[in-house]
Amino acid sequence: EYASNGETETTNEAYSLLIDSTNNLELNWEHGAGTNDSTVSTATLTNTSGTWVHIAAIRDIAANTVKFYENGIQLGTTVSYTNDPSGSDSSSNRID
Repeated sequence: EYASNGETETTNEAYSLLIDSTNNLELNWEHGAGTNDSTVSTATLTNTSGTWVHIAAIRDIAANTVKFYENGIQLGTTVSYTNDPSGSDSSSNRID
């Protein structure tokens, strides 16, 4: 479980995609023994009021980058990160 204490690598979360309270997309994951990693889009969602939208995040582990998308259009710029996910294959999606 993401952000839990006393984790082992086998209980890691592979990814969690969410819309945060400021309408940015956020992609979280864990590596090692539950060490948390997070990337946030560099631009906010453009449509947040009662209309369905398609959101996506693409993590390129070879390049250590994440791209966020809204309705098939890249949202902001590509975000770099350092640590690749490891361990479990559990995942979740949520709106905070």
